[in-house]
Amino acid sequence: MSSPPAATVSLRDRRQITLPAEIVSAAGLSTNDTLEVRLVNGNIVLAPTHAARSAPRSMSRFLGAAQGLYGATAEETDAQLRQQRDEW
Repeated sequence: MSSPPAATVSLRDRRQITLPAEIVSAAGLSTNDTLEVRLVNGNIVLAPTHAARSAPRSMSRFLGAAQGLYGATAEETDAQLRQQRDEW
């Protein structure tokens, strides 16, 4: 698979740039990934940090962690939450 062509970006207010979608996609980046920025021989080099390269972590491992905490049924849960609100 070939790399996307080079692109020109502009430095905006607050020193911000927008990376072209083709480059972001080809690099496998997602929103909130972090990039390391270095100046190498006069060139600005952006590289994904180790955290950005790892597989996204799912919150599904927490599903059911609080099961039964406020009651076994929807009615019990509602009653428990109402009671806690009243105590505020």
